[in-house]
Amino acid sequence: MSTTDLTLLFADICNSTQLYERLGDHDAKERISDCLKSIELISEHHGGIVVKTIGDELLIRFDTVDNAVTAASEMQANSKRSAQVNLQDRMDLRVALHHGSAILEKDDVFGDSVNVAARLVTLSKPGQILTSRETMKLLSPFLQARCRHIDRTPVKGKSEDIDIYEILDEEDDVTQMTVGVTSKPKKPSTLLMTYKQQDFVLESDQAIFTVGRSDYCNLVVDEDLASRQHLTLENRRGKIFIADLSTNGTWIKNERGREMFLRREEILLPPSGEISFGKSFREFPEHVLHFRVTYE
Repeated sequence: MSTTDLTLLFADICNSTQLYERLGDHDAKERISDCLKSIELISEHHGGIVVKTIGDELLIRFDTVDNAVTAASEMQANSKRSAQVNLQDRMDLRVALHHGSAILEKDDVFGDSVNVAARLVTLSKPGQILTSRETMKLLSPFLQARCRHIDRTPVKGKSEDIDIYEILDEEDDVTQMTVGVTSKPKKPSTLLMTYKQQDFVLESDQAIFTVGRSDYCNLVVDEDLASRQHLTLENRRGKIFIADLSTNGTWIKNERGREMFLRREEILLPPSGEISFGKSFREFPEHVLHFRVTYE
């Protein structure tokens, strides 16, 4: 048993009961399991560790507040994209996080910080990310600029109410007050993609594009070696990043024919080239994503 400072995040699927009523037990359970796995993969990509699953809710711990907020934003972005595809059977998330001292014992966590995070997630609305004032003050300036104070609430065991902050999406209309940080790049980029004669576009106002075998991805690939959520492509302030989330890894071949291998890591995407899922280009993969980055 040890005491340490952690950022604790709760992610809760908030309409699972209705999903079971509409889809039946088997299909609803599969949808929810996919959603929870996606949350877990996003967390792992940003350094998070799943502590436990409580029904349709995950408790995840992070070493840094920035990593937790970045993961939370990606979770909500992924959930919103899935909702656009499945309007009737959408699964919204409530997310909340708090940083503070906690007791680690047998891979579980205990203490006041857990109680605060748990209280915040009950107050969160679908699609929302909430945090405390103490946690907000630990964020980097760029992420602090996305926070707004919305309320105060009592928490069991604490003598004073805590201030609640909402963490807004980057696309929301938030005035950036940070010196040296601009909300829009000078040269916004657009990612053009082609897979099996089908074209896809990731523009500057779209956060993340998911690729994998799951039907809930933006691009569904047929490759057996691909993971259900294999990778993400993110337009981050005018630069395109690729992040591998898979078991078998991702191969990238740039316009000069140089081949790169990714596994559970992120890099800046080359200006143009090809992407293979779980299979090297030396094996002549059938399922290849062609891409090109353009600038205004």
